[in-house]
Amino acid sequence: MTLEELGDTLEAGRDLLGWQIDQVARIIDSFFDDERLEGEDADARLRLGTSYFLEPGEASGLQADVNLSISLPNTEERLRLVVTGALWRDDEDDEDELRRRARPGTPDEDESSSFAADLRYIVLEDLEQNLDARVGLRVRGFVPAGVTGLRYRRNWDPEGWGVRLTNQVEWETMRGFSADSFIDFEARPAENFFFRATPEIGWQEDRSGFDYGFGYSLTQRLGERRFLQYSLDYDFSSSPSHGLDQILLRARYRQTLFRTWVFGEVAPQFRLADRDGLDGTPGIEFRLQAVF
Repeated sequence: MTLEELGDTLEAGRDLLGWQIDQVARIIDSFFDDERLEGEDADARLRLGTSYFLEPGEASGLQADVNLSISLPNTEERLRLVVTGALWRDDEDDEDELRRRARPGTPDEDESSSFAADLRYIVLEDLEQNLDARVGLRVRGFVPAGVTGLRYRRNWDPEGWGVRLTNQVEWETMRGFSADSFIDFEARPAENFFFRATPEIGWQEDRSGFDYGFGYSLTQRLGERRFLQYSLDYDFSSSPSHGLDQILLRARYRQTLFRTWVFGEVAPQFRLADRDGLDGTPGIEFRLQAVF
Protein backbone atom coordinates (compact mmCIF):
# COMPACT_ATOMS: atom_id res chain seq x y z
CA MET A 1 0.00 0.00 0.00
CA THR A 2 1.40 3.37 -0.99
CA LEU A 3 1.39 6.37 1.33
CA GLU A 4 -1.36 7.93 -0.78
CA GLU A 5 -3.53 4.80 -0.49
CA LEU A 6 -2.91 4.67 3.27
CA GLY A 7 -3.97 8.29 3.58
CA ASP A 8 -7.16 7.61 1.63
CA THR A 9 -7.96 4.63 3.87
CA LEU A 10 -7.46 6.62 7.06
CA GLU A 11 -9.58 9.48 5.74
CA ALA A 12 -12.37 7.05 4.80
CA GLY A 13 -12.23 5.54 8.30
CA ARG A 14 -12.44 8.99 9.87
CA ASP A 15 -15.43 9.90 7.69
CA LEU A 16 -17.13 6.61 8.58
CA LEU A 17 -16.60 7.26 12.29
CA GLY A 18 -18.08 10.74 11.93
CA TRP A 19 -21.04 9.32 10.03
CA GLN A 20 -21.60 6.70 12.74
CA ILE A 21 -21.63 9.36 15.47
CA ASP A 22 -24.15 11.40 13.49
CA GLN A 23 -26.34 8.34 12.97
CA VAL A 24 -26.24 7.47 16.67
CA ALA A 25 -27.17 11.08 17.48
CA ARG A 26 -30.15 10.90 15.10
CA ILE A 27 -31.35 7.63 16.65
CA ILE A 28 -31.11 8.99 20.20
CA ASP A 29 -32.75 12.30 19.28
CA SER A 30 -35.55 10.44 17.54
CA PHE A 31 -36.08 8.10 20.49
CA PHE A 32 -36.17 10.97 23.00
CA ASP A 33 -38.36 13.14 20.73
CA ASP A 34 -35.66 15.81 20.51
CA GLU A 35 -36.22 18.57 17.96
CA ARG A 36 -32.58 19.15 16.88
CA LEU A 37 -33.16 17.66 13.45
CA GLU A 38 -36.89 18.38 13.45
CA GLY A 39 -38.17 19.03 9.95
CA GLU A 40 -35.29 17.11 8.30
CA ASP A 41 -36.85 13.66 8.66
CA ALA A 42 -38.59 12.77 5.38
CA ASP A 43 -40.95 10.26 6.99
CA ALA A 44 -44.52 11.36 7.70
CA ARG A 45 -45.41 11.09 11.37
CA LEU A 46 -48.07 11.93 13.91
CA ARG A 47 -47.10 12.34 17.57
CA LEU A 48 -49.63 12.52 20.40
CA GLY A 49 -48.37 13.11 23.92
CA THR A 50 -49.41 14.01 27.41
CA SER A 51 -47.20 15.01 30.33
CA TYR A 52 -47.50 15.97 33.98
CA PHE A 53 -44.89 18.08 35.76
CA LEU A 54 -44.72 18.39 39.54
CA GLU A 55 -42.47 20.66 41.61
CA PRO A 56 -42.95 21.54 45.30
CA GLY A 57 -44.14 25.10 45.83
CA GLU A 58 -45.22 25.49 42.20
CA ALA A 59 -48.49 24.83 40.40
CA SER A 60 -48.47 21.38 38.79
CA GLY A 61 -48.43 21.33 35.00
CA LEU A 62 -50.57 18.94 32.98
CA GLN A 63 -50.58 19.26 29.20
CA ALA A 64 -51.40 17.36 26.03
CA ASP A 65 -49.93 18.11 22.62
CA VAL A 66 -49.95 16.99 19.00
CA ASN A 67 -47.30 17.15 16.25
CA LEU A 68 -48.00 16.30 12.61
CA SER A 69 -45.35 16.28 9.86
CA ILE A 70 -46.05 15.30 6.24
CA SER A 71 -44.32 15.72 2.88
CA LEU A 72 -46.48 17.39 0.26
CA PRO A 73 -46.91 15.42 -3.00
CA ASN A 74 -44.95 16.17 -6.18
CA THR A 75 -42.23 18.12 -4.31
CA GLU A 76 -39.55 15.37 -4.05
CA GLU A 77 -39.94 15.52 -0.24
CA ARG A 78 -38.57 19.07 -0.20
CA LEU A 79 -41.79 20.78 0.88
CA ARG A 80 -43.20 19.74 4.25
CA LEU A 81 -46.13 20.77 6.38
CA VAL A 82 -45.47 20.71 10.13
CA VAL A 83 -48.34 21.36 12.55
CA THR A 84 -47.91 21.48 16.33
CA GLY A 85 -50.41 22.37 18.99
CA ALA A 86 -51.26 22.21 22.67
CA LEU A 87 -54.49 20.24 22.98
CA TRP A 88 -54.71 21.20 26.63
CA ARG A 89 -52.47 23.11 29.04
CA ASP A 90 -52.77 24.40 32.60
CA ASP A 91 -53.66 28.11 32.66
CA GLU A 92 -51.36 28.64 35.63
CA ASP A 93 -48.25 28.13 33.49
CA ASP A 94 -46.90 31.51 32.37
CA GLU A 95 -44.38 31.99 29.56
CA ASP A 96 -41.32 32.35 31.81
CA GLU A 97 -42.17 29.11 33.59
CA LEU A 98 -42.61 27.26 30.29
CA ARG A 99 -39.26 28.58 29.02
CA ARG A 100 -37.59 27.44 32.23
CA ARG A 101 -38.94 23.92 31.79
CA ALA A 102 -38.06 23.73 28.10
CA ARG A 103 -35.64 21.03 27.09
CA PRO A 104 -32.19 22.34 26.17
CA GLY A 105 -31.04 22.62 22.62
CA THR A 106 -34.46 23.09 21.05
CA PRO A 107 -34.56 26.73 19.96
CA ASP A 108 -37.11 26.21 17.19
CA GLU A 109 -39.68 24.68 19.55
CA ASP A 110 -41.82 27.57 20.85
CA GLU A 111 -43.10 26.24 24.17
CA SER A 112 -45.49 29.16 24.61
CA SER A 113 -47.36 28.56 21.32
CA SER A 114 -50.78 26.97 21.59
CA PHE A 115 -50.78 26.30 17.83
CA ALA A 116 -48.18 26.51 15.06
CA ALA A 117 -48.26 25.56 11.37
CA ASP A 118 -45.21 25.81 9.10
CA LEU A 119 -44.52 25.18 5.45
CA ARG A 120 -40.84 24.25 5.21
CA TYR A 121 -38.92 24.03 1.97
CA ILE A 122 -35.56 22.25 1.96
CA VAL A 123 -33.19 24.42 -0.07
CA LEU A 124 -30.07 22.31 0.57
CA GLU A 125 -29.67 18.90 2.13
CA ASP A 126 -26.90 16.31 2.41
CA LEU A 127 -25.03 14.49 5.19
CA GLU A 128 -22.98 17.58 6.01
CA GLN A 129 -25.52 20.41 5.89
CA ASN A 130 -29.16 21.37 5.69
CA LEU A 131 -30.83 24.67 4.84
CA ASP A 132 -34.57 25.21 4.93
CA ALA A 133 -36.82 28.21 4.52
CA ARG A 134 -40.12 28.40 6.30
CA VAL A 135 -43.28 30.45 6.44
CA GLY A 136 -46.03 29.84 8.93
CA LEU A 137 -48.61 30.86 11.48
CA ARG A 138 -48.43 31.04 15.29
CA VAL A 139 -51.46 31.33 17.57
CA ARG A 140 -51.05 32.11 21.28
CA GLY A 141 -54.36 32.16 23.03
CA PHE A 142 -56.55 33.63 20.29
CA VAL A 143 -53.94 36.00 18.79
CA PRO A 144 -52.52 34.92 15.40
CA ALA A 145 -49.11 35.95 14.09
CA GLY A 146 -47.32 35.28 10.81
CA VAL A 147 -43.73 34.05 10.81
CA THR A 148 -40.97 33.51 8.26
CA GLY A 149 -37.40 32.34 8.73
CA LEU A 150 -34.32 30.35 7.75
CA ARG A 151 -32.68 27.42 9.53
CA TYR A 152 -29.17 26.17 8.75
CA ARG A 153 -27.37 23.11 10.10
CA ARG A 154 -23.75 22.06 9.38
CA ASN A 155 -21.85 18.95 10.50
CA TRP A 156 -18.12 18.31 10.95
CA ASP A 157 -16.28 15.23 12.22
CA PRO A 158 -12.85 16.22 13.63
CA GLU A 159 -10.80 13.37 15.11
CA GLY A 160 -13.56 11.08 16.30
CA TRP A 161 -15.93 13.83 17.42
CA GLY A 162 -19.18 14.90 15.81
CA VAL A 163 -19.77 18.66 15.67
CA ARG A 164 -23.14 20.11 14.65
CA LEU A 165 -23.78 23.85 14.29
CA THR A 166 -27.41 25.01 14.07
CA ASN A 167 -28.50 28.59 13.38
CA GLN A 168 -32.04 29.89 13.06
CA VAL A 169 -33.35 33.36 12.27
CA GLU A 170 -37.07 34.21 12.32
CA TRP A 171 -39.29 37.23 11.95
CA GLU A 172 -42.74 37.26 13.51
CA THR A 173 -45.39 39.92 13.07
CA MET A 174 -46.08 40.15 16.82
CA ARG A 175 -42.56 39.74 18.27
CA GLY A 176 -40.21 40.92 15.54
CA PHE A 177 -36.87 39.23 14.91
CA SER A 178 -35.33 36.38 16.89
CA ALA A 179 -32.13 34.38 16.47
CA ASP A 180 -30.92 31.14 18.06
CA SER A 181 -27.63 29.31 17.72
CA PHE A 182 -26.15 26.24 19.35
CA ILE A 183 -23.27 23.84 18.78
CA ASP A 184 -23.34 20.15 19.67
CA PHE A 185 -20.04 18.41 20.42
CA GLU A 186 -20.70 14.66 20.37
CA ALA A 187 -18.68 11.53 21.11
CA ARG A 188 -19.08 7.84 21.95
CA PRO A 189 -16.89 7.18 25.02
CA ALA A 190 -18.03 3.53 25.14
CA GLU A 191 -20.22 1.19 23.12
CA ASN A 192 -23.46 1.90 25.00
CA PHE A 193 -22.78 5.54 25.91
CA PHE A 194 -23.19 8.78 23.98
CA PHE A 195 -21.89 12.14 25.22
CA ARG A 196 -22.97 15.62 24.11
CA ALA A 197 -21.90 19.13 25.17
CA THR A 198 -23.93 22.10 23.92
CA PRO A 199 -23.25 25.82 24.28
CA GLU A 200 -26.17 27.92 23.00
CA ILE A 201 -27.31 31.53 22.73
CA GLY A 202 -30.64 33.15 21.89
CA TRP A 203 -31.96 36.66 21.26
CA GLN A 204 -35.47 38.02 20.79
CA GLU A 205 -36.33 41.55 19.69
CA ASP A 206 -39.25 42.03 22.09
CA ARG A 207 -37.19 40.91 25.11
CA SER A 208 -34.34 42.91 26.59
CA GLY A 209 -30.90 41.32 26.60
CA PHE A 210 -30.16 37.78 25.49
CA ASP A 211 -30.11 34.24 26.92
CA TYR A 212 -27.29 31.72 26.76
CA GLY A 213 -26.32 28.48 28.41
CA PHE A 214 -24.20 25.34 28.52
CA GLY A 215 -25.64 21.84 28.52
CA TYR A 216 -24.06 18.43 29.05
CA SER A 217 -25.74 15.05 28.57
CA LEU A 218 -24.70 11.42 28.77
CA THR A 219 -27.06 8.85 27.25
CA GLN A 220 -26.84 5.19 28.24
CA ARG A 221 -28.40 2.41 26.22
CA LEU A 222 -29.95 -0.09 28.65
CA GLY A 223 -31.62 -2.33 26.10
CA GLU A 224 -33.03 -2.45 22.62
CA ARG A 225 -35.85 -0.01 23.48
CA ARG A 226 -34.70 1.45 26.81
CA PHE A 227 -32.46 4.48 27.33
CA LEU A 228 -31.37 6.58 30.29
CA GLN A 229 -30.14 10.13 29.79
CA TYR A 230 -28.36 12.23 32.42
CA SER A 231 -28.11 15.99 31.83
CA LEU A 232 -26.66 19.07 33.53
CA ASP A 233 -27.66 22.51 32.24
CA TYR A 234 -26.51 26.03 33.12
CA ASP A 235 -28.85 28.82 31.96
CA PHE A 236 -27.93 32.52 31.98
CA SER A 237 -29.57 35.77 30.88
CA SER A 238 -28.27 39.32 30.54
CA SER A 239 -31.47 41.10 31.63
CA PRO A 240 -32.54 42.72 33.89
CA SER A 241 -28.97 42.14 35.07
CA HIS A 242 -26.46 39.56 33.92
CA GLY A 243 -26.80 36.45 36.04
CA LEU A 244 -27.48 32.75 36.40
CA ASP A 245 -31.10 31.76 35.83
CA GLN A 246 -30.73 28.17 36.95
CA ILE A 247 -28.59 25.07 37.24
CA LEU A 248 -30.66 22.01 36.43
CA LEU A 249 -29.72 18.36 36.98
CA ARG A 250 -32.05 15.88 35.30
CA ALA A 251 -32.33 12.18 34.45
CA ARG A 252 -34.70 10.94 31.75
CA TYR A 253 -35.64 7.26 31.61
CA ARG A 254 -37.56 6.40 28.44
CA GLN A 255 -38.75 3.11 27.01
CA THR A 256 -41.42 1.65 24.76
CA LEU A 257 -44.62 0.37 26.36
CA PHE A 258 -46.72 -2.49 24.94
CA ARG A 259 -45.90 -1.49 21.33
CA THR A 260 -42.84 -0.07 19.58
CA TRP A 261 -44.74 3.17 18.87
CA VAL A 262 -45.85 3.88 22.46
CA PHE A 263 -43.30 5.58 24.74
CA GLY A 264 -43.30 6.15 28.49
CA GLU A 265 -40.90 8.50 30.25
CA VAL A 266 -40.04 9.44 33.82
CA ALA A 267 -37.76 12.45 34.33
CA PRO A 268 -36.80 13.40 37.90
CA GLN A 269 -34.87 16.64 38.22
CA PHE A 270 -33.16 18.81 40.81
CA ARG A 271 -32.83 22.57 40.39
CA LEU A 272 -29.57 23.37 42.13
CA ALA A 273 -29.58 27.18 41.85
CA ASP A 274 -31.37 30.19 40.40
CA ARG A 275 -31.07 34.00 40.52
CA ASP A 276 -31.81 34.00 44.25
CA GLY A 277 -28.88 31.72 45.01
CA LEU A 278 -28.85 28.07 46.02
CA ASP A 279 -32.21 26.48 45.31
CA GLY A 280 -32.30 22.74 45.92
CA THR A 281 -35.81 22.22 44.51
CA PRO A 282 -36.74 18.73 43.28
CA GLY A 283 -39.23 18.06 40.50
CA ILE A 284 -40.45 15.24 38.31
CA GLU A 285 -42.16 14.86 34.94
CA PHE A 286 -44.18 11.92 33.66
CA ARG A 287 -44.78 11.61 29.92
CA LEU A 288 -46.74 9.24 27.69
CA GLN A 289 -46.44 9.51 23.90
CA ALA A 290 -47.63 7.66 20.81
CA VAL A 291 -45.81 8.06 17.48
CA PHE A 292 -47.49 6.89 14.27
